[in-house]
Amino acid sequence: MGKVSDDKYDEGAFFDDGIDPELEALPTQINWFRPVLMIVVIFFAGWVVTKFQTELEYFFSSTEPIPLGAATDFADDPDQKKLTEIPHNRYVSIDGIPTRGSLSCDPAVRYFKLIGEHIYVEEPVEEELSAIACRARSKEANPKVNTAPIFSGAGRAVHFEQLGNRYNGFLTFYERSYEDRFCATMTPAKKEARLKFLRQLLREQIKAEKGNYPPDAEVERLLAGERLCVRAVLIQAGEAPHSFWPYLAVCIVLGLIILWNVYLLVTWTRRTIALTR
Repeated sequence: MGKVSDDKYDEGAFFDDGIDPELEALPTQINWFRPVLMIVVIFFAGWVVTKFQTELEYFFSSTEPIPLGAATDFADDPDQKKLTEIPHNRYVSIDGIPTRGSLSCDPAVRYFKLIGEHIYVEEPVEEELSAIACRARSKEANPKVNTAPIFSGAGRAVHFEQLGNRYNGFLTFYERSYEDRFCATMTPAKKEARLKFLRQLLREQIKAEKGNYPPDAEVERLLAGERLCVRAVLIQAGEAPHSFWPYLAVCIVLGLIILWNVYLLVTWTRRTIALTR
């Protein structure tokens, strides 16, 4: 086979420093998946952080408990003005006599009401209970766990009306067991049904006293003075502000994730602009 002449090859055609005009004219392909993913991560992490806003506020609140005194001091207050003055999402201390106890499992937590007002306490069960024993005791009317004649402790105070649906199961249990009607679960339908019931009750009471049904205007006037529901406060016993540090740790991690994705997004944007020039 004869030797191929080097003259047949033009090295400049392969190693030219210039860029082929046809290649340069092709549109730059931009991968939009990465920036979209970064934006989704940023917004999702930010959304999660906003869900922990209440917990973060409590973590940075004062570690000195606000003394509320005795639960009986809140009695004899038909408008519940004293109860509404209890600061929401703050560390408080209170004394009272437990009543209307109940037990929840997984984890084992005891609930009870303090005599005097609708102030409830959520207290971890110190006694070791098996899952079977806990479920058995939870069916009792007043489970004998963490039993003490007087409760005296500190914890996080929260108003049920500002907790969303988190404690709806707890409130429903007490509504069915003790016929309490909480404002936190008072839906428009429940309110209308309650008003209808009270109207009829007032009409029958006045008829029994005076012999005749009252006019509608009088019934509405009396109905305006009736309390349709009760406000309630929960004391999460033993929950000091510093015990909410896991929420802070999660938010710090999420904040770092947000910053890293912002950095990647800015870097991607600069590179894309440079390529499209």
